[in-house]
Amino acid sequence: MLEPNFDDKKMTKETMLAKVEDVLRSGDVNDPPAYTLILGAGASSGVVPTAKEMLGLPDPRTKEIHEKSIPLWLAAKLKSKTSLVTSAERLACSRMFWKNFCANNPTSQIILNDKGLPESTSIPQAYQVLFGTNQVGGLDSPERQRAYMRDITLANGPPGTRLNATHFYLASLLSLQKGSNDLGSGGKYMYTGRREFARTIFTTNFDPLLQTSLQLFQLLYYMTDRPEALSADALQTDGHPAMHLFYAHGSVHRPYMANGANEIAHLKRQNARDLVPYFGSHGIIVLGYSGWDDCLLEALRQTPAFSNNLYWLVRNRDSISTKSADFLSKHTNAYWIEIEDGGNFMADLHARLCPGAPNTEMLFNPIRPLISQLKCVNLSGIKSAKIQPDNEEERGEESEAELDVETMRMQIVDQLEEAQKRFIGSLEFEDDFAELERRANLNYLNRDWSEALNNYLHLLNDSRLSKANQAIAHFRIGKCNVEQGDLKEAIVAFTAVIVMPGAPVEQVAKALFSRGAVLGMRGDFANAITDYGSIIKLEDAPIDIVTKALFNRAASLGQRGDHSSAIMDYTTLIKKVGVPVERVARARINRAYEFGRMGDSIKEMADYAAVITQVGSPIELVAMARLNRGISAAENGDNQQALDDFTEITKMNGLPASLIDNAMAKLKMLRSA
Repeated sequence: MLEPNFDDKKMTKETMLAKVEDVLRSGDVNDPPAYTLILGAGASSGVVPTAKEMLGLPDPRTKEIHEKSIPLWLAAKLKSKTSLVTSAERLACSRMFWKNFCANNPTSQIILNDKGLPESTSIPQAYQVLFGTNQVGGLDSPERQRAYMRDITLANGPPGTRLNATHFYLASLLSLQKGSNDLGSGGKYMYTGRREFARTIFTTNFDPLLQTSLQLFQLLYYMTDRPEALSADALQTDGHPAMHLFYAHGSVHRPYMANGANEIAHLKRQNARDLVPYFGSHGIIVLGYSGWDDCLLEALRQTPAFSNNLYWLVRNRDSISTKSADFLSKHTNAYWIEIEDGGNFMADLHARLCPGAPNTEMLFNPIRPLISQLKCVNLSGIKSAKIQPDNEEERGEESEAELDVETMRMQIVDQLEEAQKRFIGSLEFEDDFAELERRANLNYLNRDWSEALNNYLHLLNDSRLSKANQAIAHFRIGKCNVEQGDLKEAIVAFTAVIVMPGAPVEQVAKALFSRGAVLGMRGDFANAITDYGSIIKLEDAPIDIVTKALFNRAASLGQRGDHSSAIMDYTTLIKKVGVPVERVARARINRAYEFGRMGDSIKEMADYAAVITQVGSPIELVAMARLNRGISAAENGDNQQALDDFTEITKMNGLPASLIDNAMAKLKMLRSA
């Protein structure tokens, strides 16, 4: 069971990103890197099998056994099966493996479910036992452990090791963090921070994905991957120009890999204390790590405070271990953030810190890195191989002339710079429809609104553009106009989608919502309400857009003074199944405000209380509910309730300064009254 204070330590992703950006932008170029990262198995999701997949448990969605699971790998190595092609054969193999393993190792304490596979509560135990050298039939020797880990992490043949979005965006961010003031898409800075983001990464994984991703972006790095022989100065790394990869459990390149309980416990005793000073002098971002009882978690426990906070990213609150939840509940400046997945989070962080290349420089201008690399090379004094004609008659003294390779390098750089100008410059639209469509989408994703707008306008003049893509082009023209402040043209573009025969329902719903938002920005609440109502009535409209339309229509109704109708919309939203907790909390706060305006203080206070006690409510919204409840309580003569709420806000960690300042001001007014 999770600690009672665990939910109080939840922070929204947007707040966390804002705090990280503030630290980096307000720092100094000579400051050490502000953060360090701890990456667990979840960071390699989609490329390397997770612990559940390694154990041979079926995927909850596909019901398939992972082809690189330990039971299937051992079956192939031991040649106990000649063919494991079908899903049924793989499942049967996994069941047989666990039946035999538990029979041969009666003290393993692994609980099998009714399907003959490890129970979810036994997964950590099953994983460690499988790697135990004192067991029979698993990866029971260092040689077999290395062979398995190398097989699943080192790809053989083309295309080589694959990367996921987490590693791709992280490596790109680390390559741009030097703060060179280079301008990218839309004339925005490639990196907005003055201080470097990070230079050391800790990982519990054995895979080479971090190395491969840094190589892709031409980043120098070195590795500490012998944790069993950690030197005293291993973490005196902030002044080093290279990235530091710290493999806390070892790597596939070394004989020692800590998988079993004994090895992990040994490293915990040996290394945890030495990691504490480094952790304490940085902010920590934890991703894909549920929290082993290992040296990293023990070091985090022993760290009194983190210089720039600790942010623990989780896909859901139940995916974090009890020990980790206990640490987060009790630590003064450690918080947890719920995210969709590591790739989406890292992409959001990259876009926030690198607005000039939100989807990485490689996807914006891939020629520039190559130019930079070639400019760092000096080939003076090197001659190329002599050119020998095929025919003896054609050979002459001039044909054997040696070419200066340095001149060749300089010429290639010049040619690449010309190619770069053509790549990022204007296109001859009528010549290449497919290229124009690709460039329009790329500019839009890179938030180069001016270029994207120009490209989409040209696309709409081409009869080859499909009906669905016409709707997307009109919608994106509208978004580009909004971003550039031309609300009138934005309305025209959104309307084009709405009235287009055969336009996809999702695009129509998005256009209605965006037009409603723009109308609201212009003060035309009546027509905004009509647009939101059209979405609510629209058959097959995406539920997410419908709930946002309900929220916005309620807000617009409230602004027009129709409080009872606003309350009805908020109530409909709150009762819908599957609405995110944050949106429900915001709807309750707004509904409470409407109740207050109608003089129903009982229902008003009940809504504020519901937000405060609701599991998973973002901490900022809990504070906002307390602030509003305190104000209402004071207005109704309940000064004690007001004092309690305002005081509680001042004790909450991770809040925006404006909320705390507001609560402090209210307290001062109450006490002086």
